[in-house]
Amino acid sequence: MKSDSIETITAEIKRLLYKENRISINDIMKTIHYPHEMVLIAIGYLLREDSIYFNEQYMIIEYKTFYF
Repeated sequence: MKSDSIETITAEIKRLLYKENRISINDIMKTIHYPHEMVLIAIGYLLREDSIYFNEQYMIIEYKTFYF
């Protein structure tokens, strides 16, 4: 079960993605003022929910545009 701060961070990441459409992990770390470990856990939850795509080559996350 997610804690309240993780839910807050995931909501903030979703807000950033809505605004930017794609964003680097580095930019997320600079923008969200929570410990980096918590931000990475929140990104992990979003990946597990299968709502975002992580481009390993460029270290960018973005919303998935289609689902299988």
